[in-house]
Amino acid sequence: QQSVDHPDATDYLEKDPAELMLWRRNVTRLKAEQLRDAMLAASGELDSQIGGPSVDANTPRRALYVKIKRNSPDPLLHAFDVANGLTSVSQRTSTTTPTQALLMINGDYVLGRATKLGGRMRNCGEATCAGALTHGFRLAWSRNPSDEELKRALDFIGVAAEADPKEMISERLIDFSHVLLNSNEFLYVD
Repeated sequence: QQSVDHPDATDYLEKDPAELMLWRRNVTRLKAEQLRDAMLAASGELDSQIGGPSVDANTPRRALYVKIKRNSPDPLLHAFDVANGLTSVSQRTSTTTPTQALLMINGDYVLGRATKLGGRMRNCGEATCAGALTHGFRLAWSRNPSDEELKRALDFIGVAAEADPKEMISERLIDFSHVLLNSNEFLYVD
């Protein structure tokens, strides 16, 4: 497996600016189903039950089990290029459109997951706001934040690092969760 980050990237970019030699892995965005499932997992809502009948898109089951209706597609899955289910495709298209960004910023589904993620951070059992926000970074980005990222998060929320997580303002915590879910680190695989 090759990483997107390469220790000799500057040298290789000079020799191969078009990256035709495959000296590093391309950055890829999560597929529609993966994106939906990742948001549900980060918010703590994902129902990991295996098997069973198809479900409505508002159910927190994996996207694999979501009913695809031809005349009323799920807005999130449709915007992120879900396969239509009627024909077999060997390679799915991957577009980047303004509609996707607008849906991630204004969509009710994403805002709902951000609200749940914010609640999950507030009630995670950590004794400090720094610990609760670090927990949120781990849930969304699968890593601890850098010192600078944590400082900016604390400044954004408007609390001291040692404060009780219950003191965090809900609206700011939801906005912060929304930022985590809209970040490139969440949407793309390096």
